[in-house]
Amino acid sequence: MTASGDHNNIKVWDIQEKKCTAILMGHTGSVKSLCPHPTNPEIIVSGSRDGSFALWDMRCNSSSKNIHGEIAICSTAVVKGAHLFPRAKRVRRRKAASMSITPVLYLKDEVSIATAGAVDSIVKFWDTRSLKNVVTQTSPHLESTEKSIISPDAAHILSGSSDGNAYIWQVRFVLLGALDIGLD
Repeated sequence: MTASGDHNNIKVWDIQEKKCTAILMGHTGSVKSLCPHPTNPEIIVSGSRDGSFALWDMRCNSSSKNIHGEIAICSTAVVKGAHLFPRAKRVRRRKAASMSITPVLYLKDEVSIATAGAVDSIVKFWDTRSLKNVVTQTSPHLESTEKSIISPDAAHILSGSSDGNAYIWQVRFVLLGALDIGLD
């Protein structure tokens, strides 16, 4: 799979045939990141400059093909404006909707997704069984202009802060799938 800067596509490639076999369509901004499900490579999450993240299930493909023979696949779920402040959603919906999501990550519990906003510096955790509300979020300083990085094993989050410090957050899953975030 390749993410693209052409504002709407993720392409699925057959490496042996050296051709695109499917296009995942739905984002309205460039796709910033992709992450497969930890145990099912047919399920993918993507984050976009349009401020949304989307879930894709490759098993739910469309029967329609374009002129190049590529299958068109639509997302199975989308969360728009995932990193907007509630006030921004009401007051400046169009302008605020451009808040980019930089990394997305499927966590090892197989149902949680972590997203990080490029502008709000907050890492949010979502339960894929109910995407209407964020489960929890974290940021060392909500007013800072920090950038976050999630470790590949989803055990730690690193954020740099405008106060000149780096913070490492350890992510621990506790009873009933609740999320406990602590500063290391």
